Amino acid sequence: MRSLLGKIGTQDVEDVHHFVQLALENETVKLDRTRIALFGGSHGGFITAHLLGQKPDFYVAGAMRNPVIDVAAMLATTDIPDWTASESGLSVLDPLIPTSEIYQKLYDVSPIKHVQGSTCILPLSLIYFSAAIKAPVLLLLGEEDKRVPPSQGLLLANCIRHLSPKVNLYPGEGHALGGIETETDVYLSTVEFFDRVFKK
Repeated sequence: MRSLLGKIGTQDVEDVHHFVQLALENETVKLDRTRIALFGGSHGGFITAHLLGQKPDFYVAGAMRNPVIDVAAMLATTDIPDWTASESGLSVLDPLIPTSEIYQKLYDVSPIKHVQGSTCILPLSLIYFSAAIKAPVLLLLGEEDKRVPPSQGLLLANCIRHLSPKVNLYPGEGHALGGIETETDVYLSTVEFFDRVFKK
């Protein structure tokens, strides 16, 4: 865990991808390389978004619970700004005055860097990002989440709106999405989402 500080978005993402590849190489378990999907929440959602953006031809779908998408934007909106600092390699002892250098460092470790691609076109009043993500996406967001505000997931949905991502916004729910009805809906929605993806 200590080795991850300052290396989020690279070390954790490559670790997960490496273990997926090891699982695919395992001769005792036959896995279909064309049907590899991702599911993660919070930091797991952060890794999921990274993998969808960094390896768009490998993963075919992703479901995310309250994912971290833009660490720079989280600095001023989360109840754990020290997480954004320490995980990104900044000192939590220094006052987190948002300089352009700090914002750049936080952006550089964020999935949004890989999600947006390189093109931004502004025809009339429409903004379109050439997103690296190609896969279908399901976002499961707590409307009252103070840890990873729903604006994080909504930012991703906006950037990939040409893919028509599915967004479930749960009123009154926080980061855990832990209400009985909500948790039931989260898992049923996820199963239905992957079922639709794999039936195509």
